[in-house]
Amino acid sequence: VASGSEFALTARDVSYGFLKNPDFAMSFQYWKAISAAGDTVFDADQGKEVARLKRNRRLMQNIVAEAIPGEKYQFAFWAKLSGTDSVKTNIIVRMRFENDDIVNGPCRREICNIFLRPLTTTIESKGRQWQRIVSDEFTMFGNYTKWPGQPSFI
Repeated sequence: VASGSEFALTARDVSYGFLKNPDFAMSFQYWKAISAAGDTVFDADQGKEVARLKRNRRLMQNIVAEAIPGEKYQFAFWAKLSGTDSVKTNIIVRMRFENDDIVNGPCRREICNIFLRPLTTTIESKGRQWQRIVSDEFTMFGNYTKWPGQPSFI
């Protein structure tokens, strides 16, 4: 989004941002191909293609190879609803961790799937107007860099 746009990322979003793909550009580089994915449409208000999710659709994206232990993270995005009064929304962050210590590691398996849920909310329609949705700040997966092993993705 152009920096003069009301939908532009704030300076804090940019300085603290960790998403590799903040404009939701659909490309194989970042997006996971799933059968429940949405599509993109041009939005005149935003002046660009936006992700459109119909009922029971979702977005999936690998966001980072690693997170900074102890650092606070936060998700923010713009949403506009049509055809419904409200929608239940959540963000789930999953780390796939290759565990080198099944006795003292974060789980008792060679591969651990660790989940966070930084946002669970209901978004109201607000007359088909764009609205900014922001999660609470959260710490990603504790200090996993000290665990025996490494993440394959977050």
